[in-house]
Amino acid sequence: MVIINGISSAVSTRACGIEFATGSVAAAKFLDDGILLILWTCEGNDALSLVLRTSRDTHIPRPDDTPRLLAVPVKSPGLSYVDYNEGDVPTTRKLHRNEALAAFWSAEIRAGAGFTPIRMEVVGPNGSRGKIPARVCLLGSDLTSYKVFALPAASEMSK
Repeated sequence: MVIINGISSAVSTRACGIEFATGSVAAAKFLDDGILLILWTCEGNDALSLVLRTSRDTHIPRPDDTPRLLAVPVKSPGLSYVDYNEGDVPTTRKLHRNEALAAFWSAEIRAGAGFTPIRMEVVGPNGSRGKIPARVCLLGSDLTSYKVFALPAASEMSK
């Protein structure tokens, strides 16, 4: 229910679903009311993105298991919302690696060998002590490594 100037009206809830064909989602957090950040690692046959050349010039595909940060705009044209009814699960849109990278802004998390992020916190921009951009903070699987990355403006992450 929405109340405007003392007058109430009914509001419908809508939902959508995204499913990644391969890999795993370590965390998902909202940057603001318009962008969902997903910490995702693509694994398996769908992750073949790097080609190594040997001395005989043969191609050996290697899985790309580098963690990625995806920015999914809530109002993305690629997402189809349906009315939500309690207990119903919306139909999901299954995305393969290349589809996800083409549809949404992404960044590789290159934080050094041995660093595997398992938890993510998102901190919005702050202007109280100068212009501080939005940041994503990642906790490593060893529970002692902590990395902080600045994010571009939300307008740059909306594809």
